[in-house]
Amino acid sequence: MNTLMVGLDLNPPWVEGIRNSVQELSQQLLKRGHNIHFLTKGFRQQEKHEVIDGITYHRIPTNESTGYLRGAQHFLLRLPKTLSEVVREHEISVTHGHSSYPAFGAYLALCSSLTNSRKFFSQYSYTAAAPNFEYSRGLRATLALAKEPSFLKNGSHLLDGLIVTSQKAYTRLLEHGFPISKLHHIPVGVDTDRFNPKLEGEKIREEFSIPSNCKLILFAGDLTPYKGAEIMIRSLKLVAKDHANVRCVMLTKGTYEREEYRREAVQSLIQNLGLQDKTSLSGVRKDIEHLYAASDIVVLPFSQNYALMDIPRALLEAMATGKAVVTSDVGAVSEAVTHMKTGLLIRGDNPAELAEALTLLLEDDGISERLGENGRSLVEERFTWASIVQKMEKVYLQA
Repeated sequence: MNTLMVGLDLNPPWVEGIRNSVQELSQQLLKRGHNIHFLTKGFRQQEKHEVIDGITYHRIPTNESTGYLRGAQHFLLRLPKTLSEVVREHEISVTHGHSSYPAFGAYLALCSSLTNSRKFFSQYSYTAAAPNFEYSRGLRATLALAKEPSFLKNGSHLLDGLIVTSQKAYTRLLEHGFPISKLHHIPVGVDTDRFNPKLEGEKIREEFSIPSNCKLILFAGDLTPYKGAEIMIRSLKLVAKDHANVRCVMLTKGTYEREEYRREAVQSLIQNLGLQDKTSLSGVRKDIEHLYAASDIVVLPFSQNYALMDIPRALLEAMATGKAVVTSDVGAVSEAVTHMKTGLLIRGDNPAELAEALTLLLEDDGISERLGENGRSLVEERFTWASIVQKMEKVYLQA
């Protein structure tokens, strides 16, 4: 089967949830005999057509090289013509779009309506909440509109299937009138071989000069405003009053358009709170699994769930590595994290509540170990690629 995956940015490096999920799903499909193509944006210095790890990339060149939304308008304008060309030239059987924006799914269905391929769309985030951060008022309004689930309902006759990654999204779309015959709940997966409790983390601790008697907290989000970097820092200030031997490593991924500004803001807060010796910022990592392994606690303190995957990949990766997780109860996180069983749930934008949860785990290794073991078991039961790829292939073949 010739399958075309379509997304705004499906290029390496593998640092962002949707592109990671699409890439790993595609690798699983390759093993099952599919021919996989990607249609995505690129920048003018990149090859327009390229094969990476067995996947054929078709790129729509833009002037912008970094940032998820940069070059988006040009990509969308060129998508109808390029999509038709790729489908025709490579005899594509399945066109499968991926986004957290329902409007993109409806637009893709319209673009591909004149092709002979079957049309699917994976919706990774059910929320219609408006962004409350640093974009212009006009762009915030546009993005909020693009999140409206009514786009998918109105475009359902053009789709052969809509895949959602949470039961919460499944239920909500049924309530909005999406036909049940075309709706499928298939969660995102995680590589349980790459992310596992047996990994070593000593080299990471040496890299960041973390003594063996220190507890390491990993902030596994990025500097996008709603991922909660400031919440993490303010809670660390509270925790450090009674726990001197604690350190925090914060990830940055480089996918946010205002990354440099955000880094300066976060570093300024760290300095103002006197946490320079307890906090390190890490850039893009190819060894993220070892960062999890080096950590005692993994924190995802989301302030809201705008454009966030219903069940974030970073959360599943940490759980697969057997780590105690603390996360905000947003999106469909509670479908993976049961409070005090597979992790700790907190309210978003609440440093004091996060500090209380961290203190509990820092002072009771038994709870941390139990949460980590239960989290790993849950991932093995529900979120492995072996089961997920079979479900996805079944949906393709049924159409």
